[in-house]
Amino acid sequence: MLPPNVAKEAAKDKELTPVMLANLHEVMNICTRLMLRDDSPHLKLRELCALNALPPPAAAIIAAPRGRIDFEIGLGKYGSGVLSVMCL
Repeated sequence: MLPPNVAKEAAKDKELTPVMLANLHEVMNICTRLMLRDDSPHLKLRELCALNALPPPAAAIIAAPRGRIDFEIGLGKYGSGVLSVMCL
């Protein structure tokens, strides 16, 4: 569990600790299930990258996604935010 004040400070500073990154990686792996269909192959998040250090294929998707959906998410005492999913 991450105290809300620590999460808010990290969001303000735009800096995640290694523990936060590990937790984010696990949550994103769980979210991969949202992308699957009955005939989909197994999907797993391989790595997290800073926006300024994206591999060229990932940077290309962000620059011109063919599809995008934004989810507004509220997490009680942690506040709210947006999760965007972009695809090729």
